[in-house]
Formats: sequence, C-alpha cells, structure tokens
Amino acid sequence: MNIPSLLILLSCFLAMGCTERLGASGFSDEEEKILSELPKVPVGLNSGYAIERRPSEKVDCKLSYQVSAPSLVADEWIFYAAHAPSLPSQEVSHVKSNPHGQLAFSSSVLQRKLLLIRVPGEGGAQHAVDLRVFTGAQLFSRKLIQGKSQEKAPTLSEPEKRVALRPSEMFDYPAPPFVVWLKEKGYVRAKAEGEIGFARRVFQSLAGSFSYEYSEQMERQATRVCRLGKSDCGGLSVLFVAIMRSQGIPARCLSGRWAQSAEPGESLHGIAYYQSHVKAEFFAQGVGWVPVDLSLAVSYDLSSERLKFFGDDPGDFLTLHVDPTLSLDTHHFGVQKIDWLQGAAFWVKGGGKLEGLKTKENWEVR
Repeated sequence: MNIPSLLILLSCFLAMGCTERLGASGFSDEEEKILSELPKVPVGLNSGYAIERRPSEKVDCKLSYQVSAPSLVADEWIFYAAHAPSLPSQEVSHVKSNPHGQLAFSSSVLQRKLLLIRVPGEGGAQHAVDLRVFTGAQLFSRKLIQGKSQEKAPTLSEPEKRVALRPSEMFDYPAPPFVVWLKEKGYVRAKAEGEIGFARRVFQSLAGSFSYEYSEQMERQATRVCRLGKSDCGGLSVLFVAIMRSQGIPARCLSGRWAQSAEPGESLHGIAYYQSHVKAEFFAQGVGWVPVDLSLAVSYDLSSERLKFFGDDPGDFLTLHVDPTLSLDTHHFGVQKIDWLQGAAFWVKGGGKLEGLKTKENWEVR
C-alpha cells in the first residue's frame, strides 16, 4: 500500500490520585445532572475498619518497545507512554525514557500524566524506533483490617470525589439496562450499609457468578459485561467500579503490570503476555482506598467466602494509569482515544509502504 501520509496506532491492548491533575474543562451538563442525583453515603458506617499499609518492595521497571517498517519513510514519530502516578499503593521516584520524553497530560477531565516522545525521522529512525521507558517506585502492601490505623484516614476533596464518581463510555452506569440489572441483582446499597459492607456483598456475588474470558478484541463497557456474565481483568474491574459509582461510592480502575519480568514465550489464551493487568479500588469514608481484584477472585478463589482478593493487596503491582479511556493529542492527526496504555501508543507521519511492519515488546523488573 503506497500512501503519502500515514497514521498508525498500535498500543498494548491490555497495556490494559495523590498526583493526578484535574482538568479545567469540567463536566458536561448531563454529567453534572447524573452526579447531582447520585445517592449520598452517610459518614460513620465503616467503624472498626482500617487499612494497614506497609512497604513491600522497591522496583526498577523497564518497558521496551520496538517498531520497524523497512519500506516506511517517516517524517516524525509520536509516541505516548503512561507516566506512573504516586498512589496509596506506590510512591514513584522517577519516570524517564530513551529517546527523551516530555511530561504531557491526557485531554480529559482527569488529566493523567503521560510521557510524550517525539522522534524525528532521521537516519535509521526513518524506518524503525527502539523505545525504552524506565520507572522506579516503592510499592506498598495494603490490607483491610478490623481495628484502628496508626495513620489518620485520608479524605477526598470534592473534585477528587467527583472524578471517581463520573460516568463515562466504559462506566455507563446511568444506562437504563444497567439500572434494571442492578435492581434485579440487588446491587443497590441499603440505607444502613457502609461502603465496605456494600462492596463486600457485591464482590462476593460477582466472584461467585461471573467467569473469566480474554480475547484480543473485547468490549468492556459495564452494560456489556453485566449482560455477558464474563470478561477479562479490565472488563470485570470496570463492572465493579461502575456498580460502586452508581451507588455514590468513589471507585477507580488501576491499569498496570505485575512487578515481575515477562517470561519469554509466555502467553494468555494464545496471546503474548507481558504481565499486564487491571484491578480496582473503592473509597470508604474514615478508612481510605480499599483494593480489590475481581478477576483473580473469579479465576482463583474457590472458597465459600470469595474474599481472598478483597481488601488485600500484597504490593506486587505497578499502576501505570488510573481508569480507562485516554485522549491523546497526536499533533498531526488530532486528539485520539485509546482505552488502555500499559505499553506504548504511536502515530507516525510520513510516506512509503506498511508492508513488513513489526513490533516487539518486553517488560523487565529488578
């Protein structure tokens, strides 16, 4: 295929705050209306609980991403990679890249940190680019316990709370079919039910009734996942978060990778696997962010309670960005949306042919 200009977007499909910056654009009138009508959870319904947080391990992570097209003549490559944020689960010391990248933000209400790497199509870069992203972080384990924490429980500002309650294309909890499903399943918070009690009840029910399924092309909207009764880690996390938000409980997806190196030749359901994963957390007043991993519960917890992965995070995971759907300024092709950014997304302007296009990825942790 001969083309005078070229747009390519390749990103790790599951490639798939503390320090998140809120956007200045605000919410639409429809979103404002939805947020204003959400139920309010009274304070004081989570007494007797606390989060026990301890350092787990320090990690230095390297994402390698190589792309080549021998017949391509690039003018400029535009790469984006997630800039890992500091969160209750991690304190990030540095994020840098080679070639050098600059700090950027996604064009959305929650302006997530990104690395923007612009590579001129000079010399060998006309045909290929070898990208490295380095992240250093202290990880923390978090466990929901009965008792009092030695640390003061965190609070959310009103803007932070609104961001963690907002509806979206993925978190489409206002959709009539989803509202009907919530009522049919009993996923409506009782008057005296705190965030922890409600989340536990929902988690147990979902873990016992849903199944895990992964394929290269999936739709992960909450309305679709609830109808199918199955999804992967991203879809199951989206569903849990959507249920929480529908009841006025702040919640968010954590998209990243396990803090261990990819194994050569490892695959998941026949698709190359580089430790990508998505989990979630919800905010309980007087306690803080409570971690949950629904896909692991669905796949590995066969106990009667189904609570092994509720409120228990061993601190072996690096979050690269919060929530799906990032809007990225490509500089040549307008703003483009992608769902997950655990790897690298790129666009290239130039000419030539696409025949022979190859990408290679790796994830190393020490």
